Amino acid sequence: MQIVSSSLYDILRSDDRDLTPLDVYEFYPPSVMDLIPANAERRFAATTLLWYGWEYQQQAINRSDISRYMTEKFNSVTITLSNGDRTVGAWLDGVQLEGYRVLICAIIRSLSDESLVLFVGRCEKPGDVSNASITITAKQDLGTIENELPFGKFDLK
Repeated sequence: MQIVSSSLYDILRSDDRDLTPLDVYEFYPPSVMDLIPANAERRFAATTLLWYGWEYQQQAINRSDISRYMTEKFNSVTITLSNGDRTVGAWLDGVQLEGYRVLICAIIRSLSDESLVLFVGRCEKPGDVSNASITITAKQDLGTIENELPFGKFDLK
């Protein structure tokens, strides 16, 4: 569960929403535990963006729906980044992306410091790599798949 401010809560509850969400993608090395924009190695969005004092490069093309499971399957998402100017390809040439964390947030442009966390997961090896785009799949970062939800279990007697 995410705690949100009263101003974001009011926007989310309103029928006349001032909500034009823009997904942003932040990539963190495996050693980084504090997932804040200052610690991100790369920050991408669908448009050039300066948000909360941090610059996001225009490289994100799209993402799949975030799959959410309540079983032993892992939640996952596939992100497609532009490689037209070779920026992303050059970055990936110098790092081993597998194991990096990706944080996907929907930012609200009318709020300068508020976002909704949509997904946090670990990247797999880049998939489809071409001169035009690069596809990255990430799976939810869990310590174990042996979780029992809900935590309290009740039976009829």
